[in-house]
Amino acid sequence: MAVCLFVFFPVNSLRQTIYNLGRPFELGLEEAFGIYIRDLSHALKRANPGRDLVVLSGPSTTTYMMYFGGTKGIGTLYWENVPGLKAAARIYAARTEPEALELVKRHNISHIAIFASDAFAYQYTRLLRGLPFGSEPKDAFIPSMITNLASPPWLRPLHFQPPSQLPAEWLILLEVKHGQTLAQAQMGVAAYLEARGQIVEAATALKSALELEPENRDGWLQLGKLLVVHEGGDQALQIFENGLIARTPEEVTELCGQTALLCFQNAKHAESASLLRRALLATPGHSASINALAWLLATSNNDAVRNPTEALSLALSNSLHPHKSTYFDTLAAAQAANGNMADAIASMKQAIEILASLPPDPSNPDIKNLYLHLQHYEAGKPFRVGKFLNLMLLTLEAVFDGPSLIALTS
Repeated sequence: MAVCLFVFFPVNSLRQTIYNLGRPFELGLEEAFGIYIRDLSHALKRANPGRDLVVLSGPSTTTYMMYFGGTKGIGTLYWENVPGLKAAARIYAARTEPEALELVKRHNISHIAIFASDAFAYQYTRLLRGLPFGSEPKDAFIPSMITNLASPPWLRPLHFQPPSQLPAEWLILLEVKHGQTLAQAQMGVAAYLEARGQIVEAATALKSALELEPENRDGWLQLGKLLVVHEGGDQALQIFENGLIARTPEEVTELCGQTALLCFQNAKHAESASLLRRALLATPGHSASINALAWLLATSNNDAVRNPTEALSLALSNSLHPHKSTYFDTLAAAQAANGNMADAIASMKQAIEILASLPPDPSNPDIKNLYLHLQHYEAGKPFRVGKFLNLMLLTLEAVFDGPSLIALTS
């Protein structure tokens, strides 16, 4: 009998393994949630370098975030952590906002994360107040936020979209911001709404913030960037310009460059070109801005923006930097836009030679892309952005350190 058991189980396991290998892999809900909370934990750490994070969440999700993100937390289900469970329950069940704030400060909470899968809002409140099972005390701090979808001004909402594999999942993610003004709170709400794609609502929130603090240059900048990227037009550019007042030339150049990249991603080529020209007005001769503008003028599919002659003039001024492969890539695009295919091929070969001589570096362009450019020019075709969007994005992203495209905003 024992021999049969020892033979049957290994053979059966092997048969099951072979059977599973032939089936398509399906991600279960538990695995999808684990990946989601891992990505969120990592995103929080990346967004807060060097900061000591302390999260308040449900008992299980607190443990997950501590494990995946290296954060601290209170309220885990370990026998030695009864004081932490009580502390978490007191914040959840606080009857007033000032009481909740005092407890959050006392325990150095930096973020609150309430997941649908582990909200624990009523459970914590019932346990602390000694209420019967099934009661839903909506006057408590966390339950009231879930019910009303509103948070006090010392909390800033953040957006991190659950994956499609978790259609029933929702998340209330909040960053503790002690001492921020009502205007700053409105700006945080606007960033959250923009991340959710609610552009009109985000603009309304920013206008409310500016009514409270008309001289808030960060507010003007945030509103200007929102309008330039999503609506475009001269009025949006003027609002953005209001946000640049009293900033250093270096700051102006960086802000214009980052926003130019976002404009391009939204097919706002005219606005992208205007912002790059503004960057050059702040720092004349800034080679990265010259490179980005030259590429845009050489390759744009907007005939009102495309200007091969100016693109070539700009790119030639940058060819004095003999160790920049991206500059010769841009020069080749400008030469091709002017019909000078032989010159474009020569410049591309020089770009490839420069890149091949450099040590491996993730910040450098992929040499395969340069060979693709070369093949295109050898076929006698200039670039137009409508067909080569990704190449343009690669060029601009190499020029400016654009904002992170993860949904988490702060």
